[in-house]
Amino acid sequence: QGAVPAGTVVSSSQPRGAAPPGKPGPVVTSSPPRGATPPGRPPAGVTSSNPLAGSSWQLATFRGSGAVLPGTSITLNLGNVDSLAGSAGCNSYSGNYAINGAAMRIINISTTMMACGDAVDQQEQLYFALLQSTARFQRSASQLVLFDSAGKELLRYNRR
Repeated sequence: QGAVPAGTVVSSSQPRGAAPPGKPGPVVTSSPPRGATPPGRPPAGVTSSNPLAGSSWQLATFRGSGAVLPGTSITLNLGNVDSLAGSAGCNSYSGNYAINGAAMRIINISTTMMACGDAVDQQEQLYFALLQSTARFQRSASQLVLFDSAGKELLRYNRR
């Protein structure tokens, strides 16, 4: 085997195609490109002391008083770095979030596109619009509340 080039990491894990079956061997992977976020580090805009990392929530109300439609469940699962995912009542969604103090930004929402009936479709459209309007958050042990830039309550969740 040849020399390992400088700036590479040698790992003993065996991804598909790394070595012939039954023939263990090191796998050589390149370090992240200059300026890229190394694995396990939060991207720019996400603090290492993210109080929402790894938390799961179920929507209780829209705009402080609007109830979730009966028979639907809207969830928000916040990943350990910057990813989020959940159910919008019928369709699944995913995206990214950034935390800086009490400020919060939610971006890049993508969703499945099942037709769920007019009322559920309208509820999902409202949910995504409010979610992406988030400017700050407030969290307690049992609730997460998202607010817009004017301080108006958008979404209130209970811990799952």
